[in-house]
Amino acid sequence: MLKLLVFIRFTDMKKYLLTLGCLILLCFNVSSQTPNAGPASMLDSGKTMHFIPFTDINGNTIKPASLTGKTVVMDFWFVGCPPCRYEWPYLSAIADTYKNNKDIVFIAIALDSVSALKDFLKTNPSDYQQVADGKKIHANYGVSSCPLNLVIDKNGIIIYNSYSERYKVAAIGHIKEILKKLN
Repeated sequence: MLKLLVFIRFTDMKKYLLTLGCLILLCFNVSSQTPNAGPASMLDSGKTMHFIPFTDINGNTIKPASLTGKTVVMDFWFVGCPPCRYEWPYLSAIADTYKNNKDIVFIAIALDSVSALKDFLKTNPSDYQQVADGKKIHANYGVSSCPLNLVIDKNGIIIYNSYSERYKVAAIGHIKEILKKLN
């Protein structure tokens, strides 16, 4: 009888821990990976991207006119986002591959402060142009969860949105394939 009680309690504990683990994972996923059917639809594939001016962490202004006629890869993210940090080295490697191609621009728009972003970049360098304090930019584009990756073609048309295509293909591999075709 005692063995049965211990087994039941152990089984209940396993269920409890499994449930708790799932809830924790859901909390992370809801705030960082869940596709958004709401306002971010303005960034769906096939729509025209309306660029706004950005100021990078070095004080340089990225003007919409400077992006005209170029392929633009954008990453909406923040340092505390586990999926964002996971994909960071892969996205950085893609940007490094194309860093000498003047027809492709990489822009990362982080929610973090300039100092927090610079601290992160000390150990996680990237060839993306970094924009900090991006809360208003995220809001302007309707971005409510991260990461969000976009590839915009030379005509300003969004040809890849990782929200809507995340579960169809791996974002990193898809971005590589798109850039090969556009280059």
